[in-house]
Amino acid sequence: MRKLLYLLIVSLLLVACAEAGDPVTTEPNPDNEVLLWNQNIAINGYAEDIKAYDDYVLVAEDRAGVSVIDTETLDRTWITSLANDTGSQELIDNNNIALVPERNIFAFSESDEADQVIFANIEDLNNPYYVGYTLGGVSAVSELTVKYVEEVIPDQMGQAVPIFEYTLSSGNYIKKGEYGYYYIEGMEPDYLNLGFSVDINVENKINGFDEDEDYYYVASGQRGFKIVEKTATSGNVIADVDTPGDTQKLTIVGNYLYVACRQEGLYVYDVTDRTNPVAEPIYTKSISGIAVDIDYDGNHLALACSSGGVYLFDVEDPANPSYIEKDSSHYSHAYCVAVKDNKVYVGGRDIVAVYAIEQ
Repeated sequence: MRKLLYLLIVSLLLVACAEAGDPVTTEPNPDNEVLLWNQNIAINGYAEDIKAYDDYVLVAEDRAGVSVIDTETLDRTWITSLANDTGSQELIDNNNIALVPERNIFAFSESDEADQVIFANIEDLNNPYYVGYTLGGVSAVSELTVKYVEEVIPDQMGQAVPIFEYTLSSGNYIKKGEYGYYYIEGMEPDYLNLGFSVDINVENKINGFDEDEDYYYVASGQRGFKIVEKTATSGNVIADVDTPGDTQKLTIVGNYLYVACRQEGLYVYDVTDRTNPVAEPIYTKSISGIAVDIDYDGNHLALACSSGGVYLFDVEDPANPSYIEKDSSHYSHAYCVAVKDNKVYVGGRDIVAVYAIEQ
């Protein structure tokens, strides 16, 4: 009996002394048949945001910089500074991240003395360099997307300038702007900040957003979600739906809005009629932990639930989602999630966990 008590005390001490960021185990979850853990990739900070693309997974690591992970080899490149004309620029406080694959450009929001969106070139991962930034009219950026639009040839330069369209949520606003950079031989790089073409006040704090061709879908915390009609220069809130819990993130799948409702879990709403979405959810899933992020690709959707791990759903028929399984055995917290090409990437505390989805 005394020996058993001793072993129990030692076990409790070992658990108490473990680092918060340590994975709980390195063994696959034997109960999972679809969501199969592959490996953990060590990072240096807290994963504030994670985005997956064909070739790379990008991770914004709070005050520890940015990680670029090769999707084929899972090799990680850690970026803490960018080369510029005067030497280098340190990455200070990185919150949101996005990639323009066509141009090897990534953009991220950085909050230090002033909020800004920084653009950088990663064509050579070992020598990433600063391209430029936008500043003004943004604070506390909660979501960022960026895409390549076109090349323009301004008269005063006589050369093609790649233009990127970026969209962000900041405070109560959704803002869309355009930005371009160019080089003239013998001169320092310069840029075109074409300003905001969209500046929409939705009158409530925005935790995140998604969009399609005609609408923005806005996660407004305790005010549920809003649907905003796009126009050339502004927007009109056409629907406002209360949700249980605190709406953190959301994604539109066809005519159905999948919402991460913090302590309440996953809620799915029929928004076929954008002006009058069905107020009652067509599907709910309670979770352990707190639902904080959501993403989908193909037929699968993943929900990151802080201490509850990651939940996987089949959304082949968006109107009839089905829960597959979860895993929480390889990290202490799931802060963000990305799904791409039958893989799930979970950003946590000092860790990115990689899963394969078995068909």
